Amino acid sequence: MHVACVGPPIPRVEVQVVDEHDAPLPERRVGELWVRGPGVMRGYWEKPEDTAAALVQDEGGPWLRTGDLAYIVDGGIYVCGRLKELIILHGKNYHPEDLERAAELVPGIREGQSVAFSVPGASGGEEVVMICESPSHEDAGLVQAIKGRVVADTGVKLTHVTVQPPNSLPRTTSGKRQRRLVRRFFLSMRGAS
Repeated sequence: MHVACVGPPIPRVEVQVVDEHDAPLPERRVGELWVRGPGVMRGYWEKPEDTAAALVQDEGGPWLRTGDLAYIVDGGIYVCGRLKELIILHGKNYHPEDLERAAELVPGIREGQSVAFSVPGASGGEEVVMICESPSHEDAGLVQAIKGRVVADTGVKLTHVTVQPPNSLPRTTSGKRQRRLVRRFFLSMRGAS
Protein backbone atom coordinates (compact mmCIF):
# COMPACT_ATOMS: atom_id res chain seq x y z
CA MET A 1 0.00 0.00 0.00
CA HIS A 2 1.34 3.42 -0.93
CA VAL A 3 0.74 6.09 1.71
CA ALA A 4 1.42 9.73 0.93
CA CYS A 5 2.63 12.20 3.52
CA VAL A 6 0.00 14.86 4.24
CA GLY A 7 2.71 17.11 5.67
CA PRO A 8 3.56 18.35 9.13
CA PRO A 9 0.97 19.86 11.49
CA ILE A 10 0.22 23.53 10.94
CA PRO A 11 1.64 26.03 13.49
CA ARG A 12 0.16 25.81 17.02
CA VAL A 13 -1.30 22.34 16.30
CA GLU A 14 0.13 19.27 18.00
CA VAL A 15 -0.28 15.68 16.88
CA GLN A 16 0.59 12.33 18.34
CA VAL A 17 -0.02 8.71 17.43
CA VAL A 18 -1.15 6.39 20.22
CA ASP A 19 -1.68 2.65 20.68
CA GLU A 20 -4.85 0.90 21.86
CA HIS A 21 -3.95 1.80 25.47
CA ASP A 22 -3.58 5.52 24.63
CA ALA A 23 0.21 5.34 25.03
CA PRO A 24 2.24 7.46 22.57
CA LEU A 25 3.97 5.50 19.82
CA PRO A 26 7.39 6.19 18.30
CA GLU A 27 7.87 7.19 14.67
CA ARG A 28 6.89 4.68 11.99
CA ARG A 29 4.41 2.86 14.25
CA VAL A 30 0.73 2.88 13.21
CA GLY A 31 -1.88 3.90 15.76
CA GLU A 32 -4.71 6.38 16.23
CA LEU A 33 -3.92 9.98 15.35
CA TRP A 34 -4.70 12.51 18.07
CA VAL A 35 -4.64 16.27 17.48
CA ARG A 36 -4.95 19.38 19.63
CA GLY A 37 -4.75 23.09 19.01
CA PRO A 38 -6.80 26.26 18.91
CA GLY A 39 -9.05 25.04 16.07
CA VAL A 40 -9.97 21.75 17.74
CA MET A 41 -13.42 21.50 19.26
CA ARG A 42 -13.83 21.68 23.01
CA GLY A 43 -16.79 19.32 23.06
CA TYR A 44 -20.22 18.47 21.69
CA TRP A 45 -23.03 20.83 22.65
CA GLU A 46 -24.97 19.34 25.57
CA LYS A 47 -23.57 15.84 24.89
CA PRO A 48 -21.11 15.08 27.71
CA GLU A 49 -20.91 11.34 26.89
CA ASP A 50 -19.97 12.02 23.26
CA THR A 51 -17.48 14.66 24.40
CA ALA A 52 -15.85 12.23 26.84
CA ALA A 53 -15.53 9.62 24.08
CA ALA A 54 -14.00 12.06 21.57
CA LEU A 55 -11.66 14.08 23.79
CA VAL A 56 -8.84 13.09 26.11
CA GLN A 57 -8.24 15.74 28.77
CA ASP A 58 -4.64 16.78 29.41
CA GLU A 59 -2.83 19.68 31.11
CA GLY A 60 -1.95 21.15 27.70
CA GLY A 61 -5.56 21.03 26.54
CA PRO A 62 -7.79 18.26 25.21
CA TRP A 63 -6.62 15.83 22.54
CA LEU A 64 -9.18 14.98 19.84
CA ARG A 65 -9.33 11.29 18.94
CA THR A 66 -9.58 11.52 15.15
CA GLY A 67 -10.38 7.86 14.47
CA ASP A 68 -7.68 7.92 11.76
CA LEU A 69 -4.93 5.33 11.66
CA ALA A 70 -1.64 7.07 11.02
CA TYR A 71 2.09 7.18 11.66
CA ILE A 72 4.69 9.96 11.75
CA VAL A 73 8.08 10.11 10.02
CA ASP A 74 10.39 13.12 10.43
CA GLY A 75 7.45 15.29 11.48
CA GLY A 76 5.31 14.31 8.47
CA ILE A 77 1.93 12.66 9.02
CA TYR A 78 0.93 9.57 7.04
CA VAL A 79 -2.77 8.69 7.29
CA CYS A 80 -3.37 5.05 6.34
CA GLY A 81 -6.95 4.20 7.26
CA ARG A 82 -9.83 4.49 9.69
CA LEU A 83 -9.88 2.80 13.08
CA LYS A 84 -13.56 1.82 12.66
CA GLU A 85 -12.77 0.05 9.37
CA LEU A 86 -10.00 -2.11 10.84
CA ILE A 87 -10.74 -5.84 10.54
CA ILE A 88 -9.83 -7.81 13.68
CA LEU A 89 -9.63 -11.59 13.39
CA HIS A 90 -8.44 -13.79 16.24
CA GLY A 91 -6.76 -10.79 17.88
CA LYS A 92 -4.85 -9.74 14.76
CA ASN A 93 -5.48 -6.47 12.90
CA TYR A 94 -5.94 -6.34 9.13
CA HIS A 95 -6.36 -3.21 7.04
CA PRO A 96 -9.17 -3.53 4.48
CA GLU A 97 -6.89 -1.87 1.91
CA ASP A 98 -4.52 -4.85 2.07
CA LEU A 99 -7.32 -7.32 1.34
CA GLU A 100 -8.72 -5.11 -1.42
CA ARG A 101 -5.30 -4.72 -3.03
CA ALA A 102 -4.93 -8.52 -3.14
CA ALA A 103 -8.38 -8.94 -4.73
CA GLU A 104 -7.58 -6.26 -7.30
CA LEU A 105 -4.62 -8.31 -8.55
CA VAL A 106 -7.09 -10.88 -9.91
CA PRO A 107 -7.69 -10.39 -13.66
CA GLY A 108 -11.10 -8.78 -14.13
CA ILE A 109 -10.97 -6.70 -10.92
CA ARG A 110 -9.46 -3.26 -11.41
CA GLU A 111 -7.91 -1.03 -8.79
CA GLY A 112 -10.49 0.71 -6.61
CA GLN A 113 -13.27 -1.76 -7.49
CA SER A 114 -13.48 -3.71 -4.23
CA VAL A 115 -14.57 -3.24 -0.63
CA ALA A 116 -13.59 -5.43 2.34
CA PHE A 117 -15.15 -5.36 5.81
CA SER A 118 -16.05 -7.67 8.66
CA VAL A 119 -19.44 -8.65 10.06
CA PRO A 120 -20.48 -10.68 13.10
CA GLY A 121 -20.26 -14.38 12.29
CA ALA A 122 -22.77 -17.12 13.04
CA SER A 123 -20.45 -18.76 15.56
CA GLY A 124 -19.75 -15.53 17.47
CA GLY A 125 -16.51 -14.51 15.72
CA GLU A 126 -15.99 -12.11 12.84
CA GLU A 127 -16.42 -13.02 9.18
CA VAL A 128 -14.76 -11.16 6.32
CA VAL A 129 -16.76 -9.97 3.34
CA MET A 130 -15.37 -8.85 -0.02
CA ILE A 131 -17.52 -7.17 -2.64
CA CYS A 132 -15.92 -6.46 -6.01
CA GLU A 133 -17.04 -4.96 -9.29
CA SER A 134 -16.36 -6.72 -12.59
CA PRO A 135 -17.94 -7.02 -16.03
CA SER A 136 -17.81 -10.80 -15.37
CA HIS A 137 -20.03 -10.47 -12.31
CA GLU A 138 -21.68 -13.89 -12.67
CA ASP A 139 -18.42 -15.87 -13.03
CA ALA A 140 -18.04 -18.43 -10.18
CA GLY A 141 -14.38 -18.92 -11.14
CA LEU A 142 -13.75 -15.24 -10.42
CA VAL A 143 -15.08 -15.63 -6.87
CA GLN A 144 -12.72 -18.57 -6.26
CA ALA A 145 -9.80 -16.61 -7.75
CA ILE A 146 -10.50 -13.69 -5.39
CA LYS A 147 -10.70 -15.98 -2.36
CA GLY A 148 -7.47 -17.73 -3.35
CA ARG A 149 -5.54 -14.55 -4.00
CA VAL A 150 -6.62 -12.89 -0.74
CA VAL A 151 -5.75 -15.90 1.41
CA ALA A 152 -2.40 -16.34 -0.41
CA ASP A 153 -1.40 -12.68 -0.01
CA THR A 154 -2.82 -11.90 3.45
CA GLY A 155 -3.67 -15.18 5.18
CA VAL A 156 -7.29 -14.03 5.53
CA LYS A 157 -10.02 -16.46 4.52
CA LEU A 158 -12.97 -14.63 3.00
CA THR A 159 -16.33 -15.91 4.21
CA HIS A 160 -18.49 -14.06 1.68
CA VAL A 161 -17.46 -12.85 -1.78
CA THR A 162 -19.86 -11.10 -4.11
CA VAL A 163 -19.04 -9.81 -7.58
CA GLN A 164 -21.25 -6.96 -8.79
CA PRO A 165 -21.53 -5.17 -12.14
CA PRO A 166 -19.26 -2.13 -12.69
CA ASN A 167 -20.19 1.15 -10.96
CA SER A 168 -22.44 -0.53 -8.39
CA LEU A 169 -20.38 0.19 -5.25
CA PRO A 170 -21.18 3.52 -3.59
CA ARG A 171 -18.42 6.11 -3.41
CA THR A 172 -18.03 9.53 -1.86
CA THR A 173 -18.18 12.59 -4.11
CA SER A 174 -14.36 12.47 -4.23
CA GLY A 175 -14.42 8.80 -5.35
CA LYS A 176 -13.44 7.12 -2.07
CA ARG A 177 -14.84 3.72 -1.17
CA GLN A 178 -17.73 3.78 1.31
CA ARG A 179 -16.96 0.61 3.27
CA ARG A 180 -19.26 1.36 6.18
CA LEU A 181 -22.20 2.10 3.87
CA VAL A 182 -21.60 -1.12 1.89
CA ARG A 183 -21.36 -3.00 5.19
CA ARG A 184 -24.72 -1.53 6.28
CA PHE A 185 -26.30 -2.58 2.95
CA PHE A 186 -24.85 -6.07 3.32
CA LEU A 187 -26.17 -6.46 6.87
CA SER A 188 -29.61 -5.16 5.91
CA MET A 189 -29.78 -7.71 3.06
CA ARG A 190 -29.03 -10.45 5.62
CA GLY A 191 -31.73 -9.10 7.94
CA ALA A 192 -29.24 -7.85 10.55
CA SER A 193 -28.57 -4.32 11.70
